[in-house]
Amino acid sequence: MLCGNDVSWPLEPSRYDLLVSTVTGIRRVQVKTTRTRAGDSWKVYLSTTRGERRTYDPDEIDDFFIIDGDLNYYLIPVAVVGGLHAIHLNAYGRYRQVSVI
Repeated sequence: MLCGNDVSWPLEPSRYDLLVSTVTGIRRVQVKTTRTRAGDSWKVYLSTTRGERRTYDPDEIDDFFIIDGDLNYYLIPVAVVGGLHAIHLNAYGRYRQVSVI
């Protein structure tokens, strides 16, 4: 919503947290937050935390929406980070979002 899109929650348990209506269509978005510092960057885990860590597949979600400890937010396509358990956000600055508010 901060980026100017309509947002909905799935009615049933899903691998994604939100459905987002964009100009290009509906996107399945997994939300991740981090307060973990790694040197001069924030480290975010992109895999599930229940039981054995499992990464997300492009058949399950379209994007990660990530909020770091400084309250910056990123929208990163799963195709860019698919299969990774964790990333350092300083390498993904081009995906940082700007609020329309």
